Amino acid sequence: MDYDRFCKDILYIDPQIRFAGVFHENGEMKGGGPREGITILFTMEELKSSGIQAFGRWLLHNPDENKMGKGKFAIVEYEKVRVITMPLDSTHILFVSMELGANYLNITDRILRLKSRLKETIF
Repeated sequence: MDYDRFCKDILYIDPQIRFAGVFHENGEMKGGGPREGITILFTMEELKSSGIQAFGRWLLHNPDENKMGKGKFAIVEYEKVRVITMPLDSTHILFVSMELGANYLNITDRILRLKSRLKETIF
């Protein structure tokens, strides 16, 4: 999968998206990055740590999968940004940050459609 292309497509969804990145379960960023001209809030080491933490949170939700189904995404609002995390497969997670005023429901829906189209072309 071309994670850089996928993340660039996400950045085109809305100008209020600040960052889109794909992280491996070990925290390594496999593709993506900040929107051009945006100063990211984290260092690369902090991004790696955030990637590991986000992946770990998804693993914590797995016991509920039998009752509620597979988790599709999570949205967290902080004082400065909103963050969407979304599992891509068993070892990769998508991390997207956006401005507080962004239409996060529309953005999430469009990311899910992109992800769906991507899976159709892979399999």
